[in-house]
Amino acid sequence: MARKSFSLLNRMRAWLNPAVLHNTLVENETSGGGAALLLDRPLRPDRPRPAGRLIWFHDSSVGSAAQLGDLAAAMDEEAPGLSFLLTSHTHQVLSPAAMDIAILQQRPPVNTPGGARAFLDHWKPDLAVFFASALPPALVAEAAQRAMPIFAICDTALPASARPMLRRLDKAFAVDDAQAEILRRRGLPDERTAIVGPLYANPPVPLCNETERENFARLLAGRPVWLAAQTTAIEDVAMIGAHAGAARLAHRLLLILVPDDPMRGTAVVQELRARRWRVAQRSADEEPDDETQVYVADTEGEMGLWYRLAPVSFMGGSLDGTASHPADPAIPAALGSAILHGPNTGPYAQMYQRLDMAKASRIARDGEGLTRLLNVVMAPDKAAVLAQAAWEVSSGGAETISRIAETLLAALDAKQEHP
Repeated sequence: MARKSFSLLNRMRAWLNPAVLHNTLVENETSGGGAALLLDRPLRPDRPRPAGRLIWFHDSSVGSAAQLGDLAAAMDEEAPGLSFLLTSHTHQVLSPAAMDIAILQQRPPVNTPGGARAFLDHWKPDLAVFFASALPPALVAEAAQRAMPIFAICDTALPASARPMLRRLDKAFAVDDAQAEILRRRGLPDERTAIVGPLYANPPVPLCNETERENFARLLAGRPVWLAAQTTAIEDVAMIGAHAGAARLAHRLLLILVPDDPMRGTAVVQELRARRWRVAQRSADEEPDDETQVYVADTEGEMGLWYRLAPVSFMGGSLDGTASHPADPAIPAALGSAILHGPNTGPYAQMYQRLDMAKASRIARDGEGLTRLLNVVMAPDKAAVLAQAAWEVSSGGAETISRIAETLLAALDAKQEHP
């Protein structure tokens, strides 16, 4: 049946409250004394199966729930009324795209023939989605025995030991040609492999006050602008040094400096003014004028505004490896700002790797390196090329999810027509 186009990005605008939780949360303090949330394993499922078609996601990797939330949202948008079951060893906070979907969460069954039979007898999923890095043999075998459509997302290279389970798959979703070739060597026919690109979740795109954006756009018209986003105190020094160097070639260059802690804003302003910089401060309701060299944006919740105004953004926390809340590069990528960053990629290593491989970002290892980068990328044509490449990387995750969702929904339709 015809499918309307997906609009995932329009649904990624707020963080999700934890999904419907059906088992007891208990504390696990067995690893280094730290507490982690675990779902208590009951002897049998403690909730009835929901009516209608049920999609089963098995997330054994602990950390893929955001992508699965986006996938559930894409499927729900095209086929409202589906139900979703996520089995995982820990309770997962799902993606913003899944905010309106009640996804049942359960601990996975014991990976034995008896455990698999009891689980599938109760839930009777219409379709199963696994990650190829941890295909549970008993569950896959029992699902195949029941003629359940089985799909695998290839999140890593497959070992040779996976060959018997691959034969039971309806389709495997590969990242690229190289991964598809590995599947072929493991015995999976080409017609049961789909190359869909990398699967990753996009963060919610922060909104901004459009009136404020238009006002600042008028104030900054004709001026080159760059943003230092969520910088630490150590990075502030490097940002100002780089700005001073770049301003020698671009005399009207403006730096929007967003401290990682807004409470540091006044101290930053005082220090800069003591060093004879012309500074305006957001929290003091000051606006940048033609003479302003640094605008200290020390308020909460306005990153969406600054990313939209700045054609070039440096990611705070990536130069100083001690940052507790480094800037997320996926956000400026989605908003059309060229990305500069340091060598410390922290929790966003995979996103930085995708950006760097696509030549969609540039790395500076110190303040002098940042000055040299600014002198190059502040040219409008250079910034536009970087920003376009970053946007393509950002949108790739949603495209992959759309491709997978289309395939899964087609399999559901086929099963319904030919039970």
